[in-house]
Amino acid sequence: MEQYQIWMRHRQLILRVAESYQAGSFHVDALCCISFPVHQSFCAFLGCVTGFETTGGGANIEFNLPQEIESTNLRRSFRVPVVREAHVELMVCLRGRARLTALPVNASDSGLEAQLATDEELIEVNDPVRLDIRFRKDLLEFPAVVRRREASHFGFELDLPQIPESRERLAAWQKMVRSLEQVWLKNRLS
Repeated sequence: MEQYQIWMRHRQLILRVAESYQAGSFHVDALCCISFPVHQSFCAFLGCVTGFETTGGGANIEFNLPQEIESTNLRRSFRVPVVREAHVELMVCLRGRARLTALPVNASDSGLEAQLATDEELIEVNDPVRLDIRFRKDLLEFPAVVRRREASHFGFELDLPQIPESRERLAAWQKMVRSLEQVWLKNRLS
């Protein structure tokens, strides 16, 4: 059997997973972020587990569907808003120049959007930078490149070479993004 199969029934999305997929971690009323491809990008929405049924060699997990899905966040990876309750501190380090305090706006598996305290001409598109992120008790450092600039808002793309040493750094980044997603979802529910 494949790892998973998906189909729709009434206003429900049914996900059929193999036994090896750790389906037991799902439970009724659990909030989930569901993402899927749209052309060459992805779309995501929040859904709730409405049913769970174990069947021969796997499980069927039922999710509710929203009334409509807006495809305003079509990116290579879903952007997670960084909420104040996440207590993330960000410094943008310029090569040989300055360290600028920034407010993280959102994060994805490939980068970060941030608002700098200044809109001076210190950083330009394609400039290499280092992102120093303090999250929980960890200080994470990542090389990045400025990909977008709109006034004091900047889009940074991680600049990790395709070498084995970068896998650990990328895994640490993705773990942080998943944690930020949990804080964001928890904040939406309260």
